[in-house]
Amino acid sequence: MLDSYLICIMRYDANKYESVRLTEVATIAPGYPFRGSIDSTPNGDVAVVQMRNIDDGYRVEWGEVARTKLTGRRCPDWLQQRDVLFSARGTRNIAAVVDGVPGHAVCSPLFFLVRVKAPDRLLPEFVAWQINQEPLQRYLSASATGSNITSIRRQVLEDLPIVVAPIARQQAVVDFNEAALQERRLLSNLIDNRNRQMQALADAICGDILGRLPQ
Repeated sequence: MLDSYLICIMRYDANKYESVRLTEVATIAPGYPFRGSIDSTPNGDVAVVQMRNIDDGYRVEWGEVARTKLTGRRCPDWLQQRDVLFSARGTRNIAAVVDGVPGHAVCSPLFFLVRVKAPDRLLPEFVAWQINQEPLQRYLSASATGSNITSIRRQVLEDLPIVVAPIARQQAVVDFNEAALQERRLLSNLIDNRNRQMQALADAICGDILGRLPQ
């Protein structure tokens, strides 16, 4: 399955690719401007996505997202299906595609909210994939400002070069990436399971020996 996707992706035709600035194909807005720390409220009616809620597969772990009540006057940019969240601070400047939004939700001010203007022409998942790859990661790293905690300015993100490929090619890349992530998750689960088995074996053998040693 992965090989067939790879063959499709590698059929490069420069005449079918276009390079644009991200701001030409998407709106970019800062996250909700919380003042100070984000307080978790048991009866909160708004979910707040923070950096710790983005997993290694660039997904939002909604089960761990804090809920709160918004007190500011600004009208929130409610998260929508297939929005792209870009983490603008720190060393992990990655993009995650929003999926399965549980009602009203916003992102913290450490994110930029990227909303593709024409998702039928440019897949949000394809945009996020490009941002997370080494070429654009190098570009972002070179453009970061700050010393102790680096950050990506909005202008840098707006000027980010994005490739627009034929929609079928975009979908092939997205499918290939999803299959690769699924393989990684399966392998990680297998490794975790094997480690638990080894730990149980060690506890049984070593624990028995230690239990017979004189105190």
